[in-house]
Amino acid sequence: MRAAKRHILLLVDNVSSHPLGDMVLTNIKVQKLPANTTTYLQPLDAGVIASFKACFRSLQIDHGIERFEDDANVNGQSAYKIDQLQAMQWSSLLWSSTVAKTVAHCWQNTGFATPLRGNDEPNEDSEDEGVEEGDTDGEIVDLMLKVASISL
Repeated sequence: MRAAKRHILLLVDNVSSHPLGDMVLTNIKVQKLPANTTTYLQPLDAGVIASFKACFRSLQIDHGIERFEDDANVNGQSAYKIDQLQAMQWSSLLWSSTVAKTVAHCWQNTGFATPLRGNDEPNEDSEDEGVEEGDTDGEIVDLMLKVASISL
């Protein structure tokens, strides 16, 4: 990273599994988020996980309905049971179908990133655009300023 003159800001929550210790990192700034802010500041908790769970549950309900239709002897509980392989396959399918706009929108909700087009609604005309390169430097500066203002 140093040779490429790249700088990285790594945001981590303050869970004990993220010890920094005496680690020396070059061109990487590690910033721990304040306690009890996970649901507000972490993009995954700010929507990606909820979206994933809703889609997974939808697959599970569809699966249960199909089992009811195919087998009259299936009871209510067993219709919705799936094995680990099925859960992993569904998870892979859902994660690969998660578009960058969903993740970007969750970052916007945390306040760490600006909207893609100057408003809160992503453009529905395009499938997956992401942040334009010209906006990246400004967003990094804004993010660094916000993180620098966090008191630990």
